[in-house]
Formats: sequence, structure tokens, C-alpha cells
Amino acid sequence: MVAPVIRQFFKNTFTSYVSSGMGMVITLVFTPYLIGMLGKERYGIWQLAFSIIGYMALANLGMIQSLVRYYSKYYATEDWDSVNGIYNAAARIYTVLATVILIATPVVGYYILPGFEIKPDIFRTAQIVVITLGIAQAANLFFVPFSAVGGFHRFDVGNYFRLGRAIAEPLVIVLVLELGRGLQTMAWAVLGLTLAHYIGLSLYRVHLFPKMKLTLGKVDRENYQVLFSYGIIAFLIIITQFVVYNTDNLVIGWVLSMEAVAVYAVSGSIANRIRGVIAMLAVPLVPTISHFEAQKDYARIRSIYRKAMLYLYFVAATVTITVVFFGGPFIRLWVGDEFSASIPVLQILMLGSAISYPQLIANSILYGLSKHKIVFYVLLAEAIGNLGLSIVLIHFWGLVGVAWGTTIPQLVIYTAIYPFVFRRVVGGRVREFYGNVSRSLMIAATIAVPIAWGMRALFPPESWLMWVVDCSVVSLAGLAGLLLFVLEPADRERLTTKIREKLSRHSDKG
Repeated sequence: MVAPVIRQFFKNTFTSYVSSGMGMVITLVFTPYLIGMLGKERYGIWQLAFSIIGYMALANLGMIQSLVRYYSKYYATEDWDSVNGIYNAAARIYTVLATVILIATPVVGYYILPGFEIKPDIFRTAQIVVITLGIAQAANLFFVPFSAVGGFHRFDVGNYFRLGRAIAEPLVIVLVLELGRGLQTMAWAVLGLTLAHYIGLSLYRVHLFPKMKLTLGKVDRENYQVLFSYGIIAFLIIITQFVVYNTDNLVIGWVLSMEAVAVYAVSGSIANRIRGVIAMLAVPLVPTISHFEAQKDYARIRSIYRKAMLYLYFVAATVTITVVFFGGPFIRLWVGDEFSASIPVLQILMLGSAISYPQLIANSILYGLSKHKIVFYVLLAEAIGNLGLSIVLIHFWGLVGVAWGTTIPQLVIYTAIYPFVFRRVVGGRVREFYGNVSRSLMIAATIAVPIAWGMRALFPPESWLMWVVDCSVVSLAGLAGLLLFVLEPADRERLTTKIREKLSRHSDKG
């Protein structure tokens, strides 16, 4: 049973990376077009609206994580009665949550939005955009129990639908803008695509798992208790995550301007995309860890964490060094010199990212072990530090101050605190963690820094072609370093064996 679980995990991860990679390419191509068509102010409103509506996802109350945990737990033993008990309880819970969002949306549009620095001539448009996207968020919540497939180890299915939407959404928005329409029609298009996405995924879930049945009878109260007992902690984690990853735009919009939001959003979107690369690996890990926890295979869980930290810190350091050297040219090529203020912001954000993003794996392990209360405490400390420092430092250093307000708590918490806390749960030696991480970081720096410095000096990235060449050389050098100096011998042998088998299979077919 272990082998199919591991295979499906890698399939889930692969499709997640494909979906995420396509999303990154679309963002790369689409953002300059969007800024050019909307202008900095309206683009800032578009970004601000998503940040505001993102907070409405807090109404989820952590139930999504509960579904992944308990769908996977009962599905492992094919206990469909328990699966359906959770399913029916979740359907009723999410109907109420979606209704709450529908009621709250106009309140946000009419009573909270006026507190932002939005010019009167476009304020009405901003209200309509926020309300429309709020309705889309309500639809998103309503369909969660009907479309959830991750708990059944089928994140790949969700990724296929997500990929389709990632392609369709920019195409529809381009059509809207080319027809001379604006932000309001864009928001309506997002609403329509949201409905199509979740209705289609819900119907396909019925096809995959026909034993799941929605009933109108009374739901066992114990199922509500199961969902809420796990979900309330996940809910608190979501709140802190939103403070960490979404509050920056709100603070900037409150203190500075919509143009400043647009400038910061360019750097923030890049950092979040890179974070998403790690998250694509971390999210499918939760049901896998739950499976091994049910088998009491804690040695395997510790092995997963040890290897993940060894490899991911090397990758994160290599990516960070690449961004520090080539992020500035990327922004100038991507959105133009008028966004040059984004460059130091991006470089600062990436310093914290190199240390904090690999620990997303630790978060997923704690979720899978139902020890995610620890994740909440850690993120709460990060959120308080982030919000407090950002509010203070924005008055001294503007956007750079907000970036440091995000980065400083990450550097402190994920270097000096989280490793000790995590090891108390899963066991193992903290000294081993620091040794592995230090080794990975030093190898990455030794390889990437001189090569990145040399490539930038010899072949300045003044065009897209040279930028791609420079980054490709650094990436290939990093990949070689990973294979030769970081991968453990058993993993290296396993990888090379699989490559030989693939090549042999293709040559036989030829």
C-alpha cells in the first residue's frame, strides 16, 4: 500500500508543478498587458480587491484542511459511512459559510472600502469589483465539500481543473479589455469562471467517487465536532497566514496610495509564486503523512522531513541568489523602469523566503499528525511581528520598510525558533537539522554566487534572451550541484536508475 501512496504523491506533485509553472508563465506574459491596459491606479485597485476578498476566505473556518484530513483517514479503510458523515456535515457547514460571505460582501464594499485612498471618480467601480469578487468567493466556499478531491489523494484532478482555469481566465480578461470594457466586466468574468470551475469539478468528483451520497436527513453531531475540533486550529492558522501574506497591500493602500500597492504587488507576486512552488510539494504531503501516521511509521516521517530540508534549502538558496542577481533586470524587462522601486523590495522579500519557504514541509507534516496547533503559534508570532514592523517601518522607509517588516520575523523565527519546536514533536536532533541546512546553504552559495556574478558581468541581462541564458546557466549549475553534492547516495542511485530505465525504454521504442 505504501508504494501506490508514494506514486500518487509524486503524481500529485508533478501535476501541481505543471499547473503552477503554467500559472507563472501566464503571470509573466499577462501582467504587463494588464498594467498597460488598466494603468497603475486601476491595476492597484484590482490587486487590492483580491487582497480584501482574500480575507473573506477566513470564513472557511479551517474546514478544507479538516476535509483533507478525515476524507483521507476514512478513505484509507474504505469506511464510506464515515466519509459520507463528514461529507454531509461539511455540505451544511459550507452552505452557512457561503451565506455569511454573501451578507458580508456589501458591508465591506460600502463601509470598509471608503477607508482606502481611492479617487472618487473610480470609487464606485472599486465597490462593484469588490462585491462581485465577494460573490465569487461565496461560490468558492459553497462548492468546497462537493469538489474536494485532495483527501482521496487526487490532487492531480484538482490541478487539471485549476490549469484549465488558469488558461481561460486571462484569455477571457483579454477579450473583455479588447472589447473596451473595464474592471467591472473583468470581475463578472472571474465570477462566471469560478462557477464553471467548481461545477465542473463537482460533477467529475461524482464520477470518481459515486459512493459519496448527499442526504437530507439529520447529520450526526459527532461529525460536526470532528470537523470543528480539527478545523478551528486550521482556521486560526489561515488568519495568521493572511496577515503574513496579504496585509502588506492593505497597509500600503491605507498609508500610501493605489500606485504604491501596484509597485509592491509586482514584487509580492513574484515572491508568492516562488512560495507556491514549495507549497505544490507541501500540500499533497498532508494525506501521505496521515497514512504513515496511521501505520505508526514515524521513522519514515522523520526521513521525509530530513531529506526535504536538505534538498529544499539548497534549492531555495539557489533561487534566492538567482533572484538577487537577476530579479532587477527581470522586473525592468517585464513591467518597465517605472516599477524599479519593486527591485529592492523583491530582494528583501527573497531573503526571508530562502529561510521560511522550505519549512512549509514541516507545516504539512504537523497537519498530517494533527499537531497543527504548533503551526498556529509559530505563524501567530510571525503575523504579529510582520504587522507591527510593517506599520512602523512604512513611515520611515516606505515600501522597503514593509518588505523588512515581512522579512525580519521570518529570519528570526525560522532560524532560531521553529526547528526546536518541530523537533520536540517528531523527534530527532536539532544539531542534525542545522548541520544539513548549513551544508546545503554553503554549497548553494559556493556554486551559484560566482556563476551568477560572472554571467551578469560577462553577459548583461539587457534582453529577454540574455536573461534566459544567464538564469539557465545558474539553474543548470545548481541542478548539477544538487545531483553531485547534495543528494544522498541512495537517492542519487535511485534517480539515475530511473533515468536509465526511461532512456532505455525510449530507445527500445525507437
